[in-house]
Amino acid sequence: MQYFTIDEAEKILPTVNKQVRKLQQLRENVAKVVLNQQVFQHAVRATNEDGFVFLVKADIETNLAFHKACHAYYKELQTLCQIGAVLKDVERGVVDFYHKLNGRDICLCWQVGENSISHWHESSAGYSKRKKLVNLDKAIGAEIVRKLGT
Repeated sequence: MQYFTIDEAEKILPTVNKQVRKLQQLRENVAKVVLNQQVFQHAVRATNEDGFVFLVKADIETNLAFHKACHAYYKELQTLCQIGAVLKDVERGVVDFYHKLNGRDICLCWQVGENSISHWHESSAGYSKRKKLVNLDKAIGAEIVRKLGT
């Protein structure tokens, strides 16, 4: 597990933002392939041997497209993980960065559309429990991490 300071995490935000947006698009691609496959399977029926051969070929092509789309998605996800960012929700674009504070693991929490890291949560909590960084010193106790607007 990699730990980040706020400055370190913010330094890589442009890269993380680009990767998360790409992951969102790749996930859409996977979903489209699955939807097309479902529609095709319900719409087309084989009535003779030629129809059966056509369906098998179409199924192979669809499965190939599915696996290519999944591979592209997981390859990009692996790249994101290698820099230490943890994708928590691809649809909303939520990413955590582990941070040590007074010996505790917490997560610096960022979402696509935010200009900087301005939230955190306990490592055992999630997005719904995130708090503003200005409150981190109150919640944890001893360390003032950052004041917004500076």
